[in-house]
Amino acid sequence: MGVALSHVNYNVRVAASDALVVVLDEYPYTLQESLATLFSLYIHDSVVGEDMIDFGWLGRQGIALALHVAVDVLRTKDLPVAMTFLISRAFADTNADVQGRMINVGIMIIDKHGKDNVSLLFPIFENYLNKKVSICCKSKFSLKGRVRVLAMIVKLFSTSNAVAYLTKAFWLFLEMTRILPINKFLEHD
Repeated sequence: MGVALSHVNYNVRVAASDALVVVLDEYPYTLQESLATLFSLYIHDSVVGEDMIDFGWLGRQGIALALHVAVDVLRTKDLPVAMTFLISRAFADTNADVQGRMINVGIMIIDKHGKDNVSLLFPIFENYLNKKVSICCKSKFSLKGRVRVLAMIVKLFSTSNAVAYLTKAFWLFLEMTRILPINKFLEHD
């Protein structure tokens, strides 16, 4: 799986991703092991050489492609692992293309699974934000961010349109962790 996902030819990476989702759909009991393998491959491909050249970005892009097509076959029990991986590693990828694709995977997860899994997904963002805020608690950004997160939580649990607010919380998360600039968050407000 790893060789095809990191192949130099983009079409091979796409084909490998498409093949993987067919297998996952046919054999859903392999999903957790497949996700673990994808995450391990991502970590392996994240190593930058001595000369600071990122040779692993093709593999990480292939993993992003695979996760993108796998969103439809994710089960509720797979969501925390997938979102934790995205938040803790993939959203901060050093390659802009890979990072953008991983953010799109996060958006797709929220769009596809968010409505039915708000109580499962939102604490993942909140937990990471609390860690991030505690690290840099002296900045005015953190105080503003805490107020905005609190407002988002109140809105989230007081509305029937939970997916919209989970999506806004997701954009807020990206903004607060400085993965995306504020104007991207405001576009989705």
